Amino acid sequence: MLKMINPQLCSDGWLLGRNESSDKTAYISHLKVDTTKEEAGRQHFIIQEGPLKGQKGSVYKTVDGNAGVVDVSHDSQGLVFVDFKLSAVSGDLMSGKLWLGARPVKPKPITPTGDVVKDAFARAGHEAAYQLQLALGIPLVTQASNPMPKGWSALEIPDAPHSGGTYYSDKSSFATVWFRIGHNGDRYLHPGRISAGCGTVEPDRWTPIYNYLISKRKDTKSVGAIHVAYEP
Repeated sequence: MLKMINPQLCSDGWLLGRNESSDKTAYISHLKVDTTKEEAGRQHFIIQEGPLKGQKGSVYKTVDGNAGVVDVSHDSQGLVFVDFKLSAVSGDLMSGKLWLGARPVKPKPITPTGDVVKDAFARAGHEAAYQLQLALGIPLVTQASNPMPKGWSALEIPDAPHSGGTYYSDKSSFATVWFRIGHNGDRYLHPGRISAGCGTVEPDRWTPIYNYLISKRKDTKSVGAIHVAYEP
């Protein structure tokens, strides 16, 4: 029966369980599994997606009264848009902004219709809304000499806790959850301060990104996709 790892038990994005060899293994929140049996208070399953797809594992059937696995509830794919400024380089870090769902689009100018005062207020309102959207852009950096690939890339379902995120656990409970960019290599979208070619997000702005992406799905490998652009 198809279920998923219960997000209510994943306070840091992960639920500790055991793999087929009984080794401790952390399973990402919302991970889709096919349950096979219940034994000794544990629910056993075969993982249906992500880097661990096809592997067997188990978690406690209940923890503090909450089920270890629950009915599947995934959303459509998550889209992340990133714009870097080629001119915004300090040392070997290039700064940019990240938006969730869509880039802000500046509204077209309003053509006067005779009611000049009304049009002026309407125009001011549109511009204010646009500036507000821009202000919500989340800061991030990449390595100027080895930047993120431009255009579209997949964002993978998280693989395993990344110890580098533990330095920022005071900024985000989900700092060890990283999303790989593409399906090979070691570029990730992750929280941090420096970059070796990843998309490194200000740690205190990581939680909204985690919350947006973790329940999204494009396919059995990806939560969605990221689009990167470089501006003068």
